[in-house]
Amino acid sequence: MYIDLVVRMEWSKHLNTRRDQDAIQIVSFQVSIFINQFFHHLLMHSLYSPTFFRSKHDGMSTCIGWLSVDEVVSAGDDQQLIFWNTTSQDVIRKIELSQDIFPTDLHVHPKPASVGRSSSIAVFLLASADGSFHIFDRNGHTEKSITGAHQGAVIVVRWSNDGTAIASGGEDGLIKIWSRVGMLRSTLSSHSSPVYELAWSSNSDSIVYNVENYLEIKSLSPKIKPLLWKAHDGPIIGIAWNKSNQMIISTGEDCRYKIWNENGRLIFTSVRMEYPIQSVSFSPDSSLIALGSFNTLLLCNQSGWTHKPTRIDVQTFQNLAWSNDSTQIVAATGSGNIILGHLVDRQMDWKTYHITITDHNMIQLVDIEKNIDEDFEFRENVTKISVGHGYLIVVTSAQCYVYRISNMSSPHSFNLKDQTVSLIIQSSSHFLLVDSANVNLCSYEGRYVDTLKWIGMRTDFLTNLTLSLSIDTVASIDANGAKTIYYIDIQSNTKSTPSTNQSYKHKMEIIQVALDKFSPSNERKCAFIDKNWDLYLSLVRHMNSGILRTIKCRSMMSYALWCDDASVLSGLTESGKLIVFLNPQAGFIDKDLLRMSVLESDPWISSSKTSQTVGLRNFCGNHLEIEGSDGSKVTTFISPMVQILHSYVAKRSWSEALRLCRYARNLPESWKLWAALAGMASQNRNLQVAEIAYSAINKVDKVLYMQEINGMSDKSARNAEIALVCGNLKEAESILVAARFILRAIQLNLDTYNWDRALELMNNHDRNQKYVPVILYHRKKYLERFNKRENHPTLKKLSEEHEIEDWSQVEAWMDNPYSERTEETHAPIPAARKVAKKPTESSTSEKLPDEIGFTISKSKKEQSLEPDEDKRSTGVERSESSERPIKTVTELAKDVTKPVMKRVEASNTKEKVKTSRVAAVPSKDGTRTIKKRTDQSTSGESNKPKASGESNKPKASGESNKPKASAESKAPTKKIVRVVKKRVLVPKNQKANAGEK
Repeated sequence: MYIDLVVRMEWSKHLNTRRDQDAIQIVSFQVSIFINQFFHHLLMHSLYSPTFFRSKHDGMSTCIGWLSVDEVVSAGDDQQLIFWNTTSQDVIRKIELSQDIFPTDLHVHPKPASVGRSSSIAVFLLASADGSFHIFDRNGHTEKSITGAHQGAVIVVRWSNDGTAIASGGEDGLIKIWSRVGMLRSTLSSHSSPVYELAWSSNSDSIVYNVENYLEIKSLSPKIKPLLWKAHDGPIIGIAWNKSNQMIISTGEDCRYKIWNENGRLIFTSVRMEYPIQSVSFSPDSSLIALGSFNTLLLCNQSGWTHKPTRIDVQTFQNLAWSNDSTQIVAATGSGNIILGHLVDRQMDWKTYHITITDHNMIQLVDIEKNIDEDFEFRENVTKISVGHGYLIVVTSAQCYVYRISNMSSPHSFNLKDQTVSLIIQSSSHFLLVDSANVNLCSYEGRYVDTLKWIGMRTDFLTNLTLSLSIDTVASIDANGAKTIYYIDIQSNTKSTPSTNQSYKHKMEIIQVALDKFSPSNERKCAFIDKNWDLYLSLVRHMNSGILRTIKCRSMMSYALWCDDASVLSGLTESGKLIVFLNPQAGFIDKDLLRMSVLESDPWISSSKTSQTVGLRNFCGNHLEIEGSDGSKVTTFISPMVQILHSYVAKRSWSEALRLCRYARNLPESWKLWAALAGMASQNRNLQVAEIAYSAINKVDKVLYMQEINGMSDKSARNAEIALVCGNLKEAESILVAARFILRAIQLNLDTYNWDRALELMNNHDRNQKYVPVILYHRKKYLERFNKRENHPTLKKLSEEHEIEDWSQVEAWMDNPYSERTEETHAPIPAARKVAKKPTESSTSEKLPDEIGFTISKSKKEQSLEPDEDKRSTGVERSESSERPIKTVTELAKDVTKPVMKRVEASNTKEKVKTSRVAAVPSKDGTRTIKKRTDQSTSGESNKPKASGESNKPKASGESNKPKASAESKAPTKKIVRVVKKRVLVPKNQKANAGEK
């Protein structure tokens, strides 16, 4: 690929200036990749100069554990507890044990007593060969002794991961569960063979233990059946359970170690070792495994590959313990010596920079582009490093240093709240520090921004697979069940609380989550992989846009990683094939575009054995760093045109984007670039570019659709169709309703089988139920297609009330839904409004009695207020001059009476005016008789009538047709009658004399 592009550049010199610039950019990408190929190497983690403590046990040292960052405790056959300082390798104190205590195992409580520099472990467990175990505090004082716990020796004792329970196994084959203070809760298992080793699951609800050469997982709940399978050809003597990925490692007397998943599936089998492996332990950050054999200490990655063995003449490594920061190992040996080792040779690459931890307090920085090689020394041990987005973060046991990688001379530094930092995750604006108790959000200026909390947060569960960070959001998998993803907004001014965080619940357990780092906040996406190894894409802030919140991208995916510089998603399949989605956002618009804009390559895997467990470690620009299961780290690349295309689209340089795709027409990825451009243009509502891109990939139907949209004369219709192209159903519906294209809005919901919403639109905006046949037609086709029977109560009732034989009108509407446009949007008909009897023909235009002095003529709009069934069914034409919604009788009465009462109170004159009360009284023959009653009141207005030409003004439109109870009407006694006040209209000259405004 590199040679082909260089040759292509040679004969492309006759191209125009813009293409020459693109060509130069492409060559520069390939040159940087070519230089970076020198960094293909193995991850050579090793223990730097393992040192012996200056003292030793008299006899075999059987067990050991960490109490704090620089203090360990060990026990041996000499019946002594010895407390050591790891910095000076000196003895702090010795405690003589009782004569009947012969230590067999030791386990320190997993939770610290306090948070901060002086954090330490409160208590630890010590098992004895006399059948008892004891709880000691950190000073060596006995808090509780549980005697007679087992018949025979207590071989293994373990705290649960949450520190609330104790599990013990002994020679009698029993596994017992105890409370935090040593009260017996239950006997979990009983077998005839001794229990040599056991381990808790990450959520402390299950235990794995050995039954001779079998492994058995048993839940604390009696309703769940245990899982038993054959693991080794000899007795099992070592077990460890990873807290993050649920992997189980076991060792046996067959001189092998094996890795299993929680369902008993074999993941890795080692070669036959020279001696049996006596001890095994996962690091707290779950990245490494320590294995102890005879005179040999092994370091392995999660997939079982051995980094580098360390040989020391100390006989068998009886017990191993990791420090809380996963950088130091202490070992109890058969010779009685205590061994301390620091983890070094940890390497990390970013662009042209190469960082290596060469000593426990020293790092080396190499820049191959500028030919820079510098060493940096720190006062404390270097525990974690991370590089990305132009910054290098170095965490020691006391402080955190933030370097701008282009200027390493002046770092920002701040003190740590907790020295046991287990994870660093970076984004372009912030980074996360995960310690033993908190998740801290920090800035690159060297200060704490916030301490994040969410439901189900457990810091020991958080890894780079279960936690992700973008510029404005943190995503985390729920530790209790792993089916929920919590989204924490880190840009809000108010401090987030666990109850206000958004969440997404999946149907299966989720094993990895990754946030898009480049997209704007309203388009933030989250990729996650579930237990079936299916890759999904979800919108973080979907709001009520109507866009599909989650789509399935691909099956059998083992890892996913977003690019730092563009919205490009990479992934690895189960077979190790590299998959790159050029425009994942296209899946929410057109899944065909998502399928077409995918690069697939297999640049480095040569056998199936090396592809069982791999991971992506860095994706910057077009560089991809892949870590294999054999420990190899390979830097590969994708086409540089992908990043160039995304940069053009980000700057809205559509002409340059088109020129780039046309230039790459002879390359293998030409169609994929056009498909990605079609999706990005549709997302940005540039139909002209989208039409060109669709035509380049032979999507004729899409091209015709784009041309039809561009040919629409109505702007609202065009905007609605463009919103549909972007997959935004809610926005398109709101545009259609606002533009009064109710038929198209109903059809939109019918096409997506949203029957309830279609009925709601009809009830709110189609008073005459004109579009009922459209709904029934779609429902009929739906039932026939899926061979179903009608079960929707509302639709069933409508189909019974409307028997339609001719569907030609419906089909005509469907062919051109924009031909029907409602002239006026109506409010829903009030349920309490009663329908009166049909009036006689003479009542369509009635006069008041002579003493009122003027005639009230009903306009067309007022006639539409009459409950005339014939007129309502035939659709009487409404007044074109009025666009206001129809008011109810009560609202009209308020509009009439309030101005009259206001003028009466404001007037100081004592002239008498007449106000009339008008009521329509039903008679026995079904007709209505208009009655009026005149009252005298003082007002500044004159009661002279207006001219007849002014009688049709809107001021007289408040007449009510409701019956009124009065003595003159002689209406039935139980009839409910409403009275509406009517103000008398006066001539303009009289009104001016009254002094009104």
